[in-house]
Amino acid sequence: MRCPECGNENPDELQSCRNCGAPLGESPALEATPPPAPPRTGPRAVLIVVLALFGALFVAMLFLVFPRARATAHKAICRAYVSHLSCALRMYVHDYDECFPPTTNWCDVFDPYVDNREVFVCPAASDLPCGYAFNASLTGASLADVYDPSQTVAIFESDRGWNAAGGQDLLPYEPRHLGGYNFGYVDGHYAWVSEEAISEQCIWNLQSSPNDYSSDHAD
Repeated sequence: MRCPECGNENPDELQSCRNCGAPLGESPALEATPPPAPPRTGPRAVLIVVLALFGALFVAMLFLVFPRARATAHKAICRAYVSHLSCALRMYVHDYDECFPPTTNWCDVFDPYVDNREVFVCPAASDLPCGYAFNASLTGASLADVYDPSQTVAIFESDRGWNAAGGQDLLPYEPRHLGGYNFGYVDGHYAWVSEEAISEQCIWNLQSSPNDYSSDHAD
């Protein structure tokens, strides 16, 4: 039998090592294994959990806020483009004895009056060469023919492309900008109008008085 202390080989019948006298047949005591540490529940662990919850909440808010922010930005950019096109219309009318341009090629006519063709492209319809249309009722008319320039539409949003001209039926089926459309008016001002307010804020034909608004929109 091997001595657990000195390693000397001893006969099996011996009770103690004949070399060092250590008792035989007993294994050295094993060191106790400490129990696993309990999970941390102090302030640091609580802070980690709180930060994780705030992070998840922040990500969720981004998913909600970003689409709205993008739509608001598109609305503002489109309004700026309509303003630019309205300015081009005023310059053309000034150059051509207070007469409106031909509606069959109004985009081509406006081209020299704009800084670049980017203003023809609505950011919410960037696949179209032009995201706007011209009010066809102004063809051959002059400023003197318009009863209410501040409410008579000249330029409006449309999906019909380059040189599109017509009336209210050319508006996109679904409003592009937060439930409404951007309009440029004969007097040069521009505005965003909700879908529900178009009948009160937009005239499409050359009418003699505001009393004809309802008949205009009934067509």
